[in-house]
Amino acid sequence: MRLLATTLLVPALLFAGAGTAAAANDPVACGDALTTNTRLTESLYCEDGPGLRIDTPGVTLDLGGHSIVGSAGIGVSVTADGVTVSGGEVVGFPVGVYTGTPENEYEYAGGFDLPDLPPTDDQGPPATVVLDRLQVNRNGDLGLEVAGAATTLTGSALVGNDTGARAEYGGELRVTASEVTGNGLGLQALEGGPVRVEKSLLRRNGTAAGCSESAVFVADSVVADNSTGIDYFVCGGSSVVRSFFSHNDQHIASEGFPDQLPTVGCTVFVLGGPAPDFPKAPCF
Repeated sequence: MRLLATTLLVPALLFAGAGTAAAANDPVACGDALTTNTRLTESLYCEDGPGLRIDTPGVTLDLGGHSIVGSAGIGVSVTADGVTVSGGEVVGFPVGVYTGTPENEYEYAGGFDLPDLPPTDDQGPPATVVLDRLQVNRNGDLGLEVAGAATTLTGSALVGNDTGARAEYGGELRVTASEVTGNGLGLQALEGGPVRVEKSLLRRNGTAAGCSESAVFVADSVVADNSTGIDYFVCGGSSVVRSFFSHNDQHIASEGFPDQLPTVGCTVFVLGGPAPDFPKAPCF
């Protein structure tokens, strides 16, 4: 049975200019591509395939407090600019949420019928995506994959995923006012995909944040009860400022030449491993 809750009646608003709107009622099912603003009225259960796809710029998907649940492919895939996904849970997929270019999506598509792709040089600047008040929980491989998009995760949680979120292929991830808890690896920055963490809580992960040939910036955050707080490998330019580290077996690990070490400033390290000795960063 492909879909337990096969069809939802969803009010979808397409804003057509200041002060005007057009309303439509469209059925939404697992595997659909959304082209208008959409609010779910019930949860979607995608038993054998992917969840929802957004490749139209400017679309808002409001989960309405509901869940998208599945076991194959991607829960929500975003390959367009100016998209917002908010207000619910994505759970159980190999990849919970994908933001980036269609070109990079092939690796994770898991059943989506992808469009023909333009040459790489014609794809334009990175898309900007906002994930607001979103719970991305217990997805098998990745909670959030950021591959070529500038993505902000705000007021959200990444809980119980193998990897909470990963930025790569030029994708940029900003995590603000969010919680990253109980993941094998909380956040990962790979080869040109920087991660910025602000006013967030990273706790009870195997490693709270890992960086390889990229950058991880942490400010005004708490990193606690992890096996390793932050693990840097050749990540020059990274920094940790105005943060609190507690009860980590190792607060910060780093490998690389002296100019590839992170800088640390105005940060407290208590209980657990020794305070790291890294170059000092300005507090502001």
